[in-house]
Amino acid sequence: MDHLIAKLKGQETLFKVISDNEIFEVPLDLGNAYIYTPGDILEENEWFCIDDFSNQNYCPGYLKTAFTSTDLAQIIPSQ
Repeated sequence: MDHLIAKLKGQETLFKVISDNEIFEVPLDLGNAYIYTPGDILEENEWFCIDDFSNQNYCPGYLKTAFTSTDLAQIIPSQ
């Protein structure tokens, strides 16, 4: 994962914070995924997933449409 995108409170515009720098490493083996259920506890090397996230009510609208990070303005420190 090498992009960090920000959405400022009260604005619809997305901004590029970091691009082309590795923010975190995506594991090669994603087979130890469990659908999130409140109260579940993960063991080491396990992780939660949310099925069909983009169709859930709590998914923000800006994640439901495709975008390209090169089309986004760079965020400035005062923002």
